[in-house]
Amino acid sequence: MGYFTPMVECLKYITVEPVIFLFFWAIPYIDHANGVLLFNKFCLEDYHNITYCDLISHNKDLYKQENIEIQSQTSR
Repeated sequence: MGYFTPMVECLKYITVEPVIFLFFWAIPYIDHANGVLLFNKFCLEDYHNITYCDLISHNKDLYKQENIEIQSQTSR
């Protein structure tokens, strides 16, 4: 317990600003992850094949119409 005592003492003096900074810094990463998850969800609902969904997400020019449909569902 003696080793962690200085660390706990330092944590007493943390103000709200670093916490708010870290929260807002993480929002773009969380938003991107949610978009990818939603894309995969709607793709699997429509096409029922994970391999085909992987092709759609990586070859946007080749599967343009499918990608547009899934992106519109995701953005809604």
